[in-house]
Amino acid sequence: MFTLQKRGVRLLAILLYFIPTRVVPLTISAPSSARDYREIAILLNTFDAPTSDTSSPIDTIKWNMFERSLTEQYTFNQYIRNARKMRDKKYCVIVAKEYIIDENDDMKLRVVGMAEMGMSIICPISTCSNDKDTKLSPQPTLGVLCVSPNHQQNGVGKALVEKCEQIATDIWKDCNLVVDVDPCNKDALFFFERCGYDYISEDDSGEKYTRNTTVVRRRKAESKPHYLLRKNLATSLQESDA
Repeated sequence: MFTLQKRGVRLLAILLYFIPTRVVPLTISAPSSARDYREIAILLNTFDAPTSDTSSPIDTIKWNMFERSLTEQYTFNQYIRNARKMRDKKYCVIVAKEYIIDENDDMKLRVVGMAEMGMSIICPISTCSNDKDTKLSPQPTLGVLCVSPNHQQNGVGKALVEKCEQIATDIWKDCNLVVDVDPCNKDALFFFERCGYDYISEDDSGEKYTRNTTVVRRRKAESKPHYLLRKNLATSLQESDA
């Protein structure tokens, strides 16, 4: 029986190798173990890793020697703490996992993408019932979206965003989802525009609204202006049903 199972796993590994990346099965769910949170921390290190065009060789050496592991542990602790503190509140972390075959020919799931969503006070925006009515109120906000560089442009990010939209409408009973994006991240801005998100404007002039967002990089918090984009999920559902 054990031998047959191993052969089955090897066969599945061969099949997965030949399946185009875009259709390799993914699971989208909440983190289910400490290992998932550890893999989230490793994934988010891609935000903090030094780049050749903005970092010095000394930064790279420090990162490889000790900054990487310290940052990973800090991020892991933060997400474990938030999972406990925010339980039963409008806050969630979801992960995208892919099937892999490890060195023992066992099938496992590995985190290749993640999203973090909560509630935040947003500038007055239209409500579900009346697009002309505006008020200051907490809105579902997608603050972090990260996909492994090897899995980008394969539908992982889109699947995570769609899951966040489903949570906002089906569980949190809201019809808007706001995303918080660094103005320098052109790829992310383009991605969300393709997903149907529009910039929130300051006023009738159409000037893009920005707000200061606290960002943690290498265990240090800093405040940076971010664009806010919004999608009216009720309108999107009506258009898809039409």
